[in-house]
Parts: sequence; structure tokens; C-alpha cells
Amino acid sequence: MLKLYRVAITIKSSVKNLEDKEWLMNLCREIAKISGFNILSEGFSRFEKQGATAFLVLSQSHLSIHTWPEYEIAYIDILSNKEISNKELKKIEAYLNVKVVVKFVKTETEEL
Repeated sequence: MLKLYRVAITIKSSVKNLEDKEWLMNLCREIAKISGFNILSEGFSRFEKQGATAFLVLSQSHLSIHTWPEYEIAYIDILSNKEISNKELKKIEAYLNVKVVVKFVKTETEEL
């Protein structure tokens, strides 16, 4: 049986951070480290007008960050077959250290 876990986090941050490749990739890597994920590969894409996407392919699935600098918002999406503990979630929230965590949602699928 497969069980999937998703964590969705919406944060507010500075435009400077939301367009900074190094900041976004380090954010992905640190969240993966806190959660005990194994990184297989990573990527980054900047969009023509503004915004970016940073992502990690994990042995457990994926982690991505999509940014909308015009709104000073980033959306972090983690999908995994490994549950992220509440202790790990608190560490992630503390690490984010941004103005506001707008939304922090943890869900899981039914067993498939």
C-alpha cells in the first residue's frame, strides 16, 4: 500500500529573496535536510518577467518552491512517501525565518 504525504507552505518574503537562485536553492536543501530526505537532483528556472521555481527530486518524491515576487509570496510544496513529523515541521517553520508564514498545511492520502 502506498501512502503519500503533502506539506504546502505559503510564505511572504522580500522580492530580493524570491528572485535569488542561491537563496531559493539553499532553502530547498535545508528543508530537505531537516526532513531527512535524500536529494537525487535539483533544478532552477527563472521566468522572463519575474518569478522563479527551484526544485529537488528526492528519493522520496519532490520538493519545490514557486515564487511570485510581485506579491512577495512563495509557495513551497513537498510531496513524499515519508511523513514529515511535527517536530520536523516546527524546525522548518523556525528555519524559514521570514516575515509571515501565511499557510502551513499538512495532508495525507488514503492508502492506495
